[in-house]
Amino acid sequence: MTKQDFLIPCWLGLICASCVLGTTFLWTDGLSAEAGATSWVQFLGRFHPLTLHLPIGLFSGLCLLEAVYFFKRNPGIRLAADLLLSLTVLSAIVAACLGLFLFANGDYTGPTADRHKWLGLGFAVGTILLAAAQLQRDRAAGKAYLPLLVVLLAVMSLAGHFGGSLTHGSSYLTEYAPAWLKQHLEAQPEEPEQQAAAVVEEDDFYRHTIDPILQQYCIKCHGPDKQKSDYRVDSYEYLLLAGKNEETPIVPGEPHNSYLVQLLWLHESHDMAMPPEGKPRPSADEILTITHWVANGARGPAESAVEKQAREAHEQAQ
Repeated sequence: MTKQDFLIPCWLGLICASCVLGTTFLWTDGLSAEAGATSWVQFLGRFHPLTLHLPIGLFSGLCLLEAVYFFKRNPGIRLAADLLLSLTVLSAIVAACLGLFLFANGDYTGPTADRHKWLGLGFAVGTILLAAAQLQRDRAAGKAYLPLLVVLLAVMSLAGHFGGSLTHGSSYLTEYAPAWLKQHLEAQPEEPEQQAAAVVEEDDFYRHTIDPILQQYCIKCHGPDKQKSDYRVDSYEYLLLAGKNEETPIVPGEPHNSYLVQLLWLHESHDMAMPPEGKPRPSADEILTITHWVANGARGPAESAVEKQAREAHEQAQ
């Protein structure tokens, strides 16, 4: 078997991988605009968190072998690295396609989800280019192999970071970091002047009682970075807006007709329970507090003195 005979199936494999990834992207991009993904797409998409670890492990092993080969030009190491590269391409395409299926369901929206999606796609495409460069290692194009390997390592790390933020929240890595490191990694608190502008009335039940509960138990999956089912709780206005299922989350004065309240009272083992099983859940007293708040009219945040002054000035200007 000549070298040319070996290269032909390799190039055909890369072309097929590119077609599969491109077709899946175009199809799921149109599908996400519909009411929801079909059931089998939703089913397959749930396997994305299981499969994504395979390309991460394989690519990490590839980088290690390439580092060893850089110092010791052993044909056996080269052969093992080429095998790992092939498996990395295959697993990255599978993980990326399943990720597109999961994304098409509409449960993951927001900037963090978008970054994870595009970085994951970039990594999958990059592995195809990496394999193509390796096939051209005897030519000028092969010189791009090592630089591309380094770039893909950074892309994979960032994609993994944003994927972890989707699952565990944006503060997962910094929550227990040393104080000197944490102050550089997390957003700095507001200046005293900004804090003063946010002072609210003493009787602001929503800001002092309801919002802290939502921030503690719901914000990781329904906040500015990640919006499962296209629903957010990071502001009073968003809290009242229906998500993807179009059920009214809060009906003032009617907790029995408020979808959010219904989900909170479900047993944690129920498929529709919120937060889902395994996640920290509000206590019965906290759920009862939200229920009473809805029953009493679900009043929103009171105006601060600064907000009231700005509104009155705007009204006078009209």
